[in-house]
Amino acid sequence: MTTLLPGSVDAPEGDNLAAHPTPCPAWCREKHQASACAALRMTIHLSAEHGVANPDPLDGDLTDVLIKAQLLKIDRTPEEDTFVMYLSGETDVEVDKDGADILIAQMQAFVDTLRVLRRQMDAA
Repeated sequence: MTTLLPGSVDAPEGDNLAAHPTPCPAWCREKHQASACAALRMTIHLSAEHGVANPDPLDGDLTDVLIKAQLLKIDRTPEEDTFVMYLSGETDVEVDKDGADILIAQMQAFVDTLRVLRRQMDAA
């Protein structure tokens, strides 16, 4: 099964996965493999994921992420494209004062990253 986007419906194996690969934007993490962006009859360009780490991960698990963002450019046809910023939350957290300070700094950096992603939506 091939999944288009998080939360989307799966497509059966064997569907045409490269119907119309479109040129990748500079920020696309697959830009050197344009066919890797192709899914069904559309092309989906994905940026790198940017996230805010849990400042107090359980059991030393540094992979806990509170929130992450990613820029997507969905090309349904060569003439029709859509930009979306995909955001998702991953974990719950309780923090003390030091953890709150860490979280505030991380969230400020995350907001700055969201602004960069938003500008990239206009640049293409």
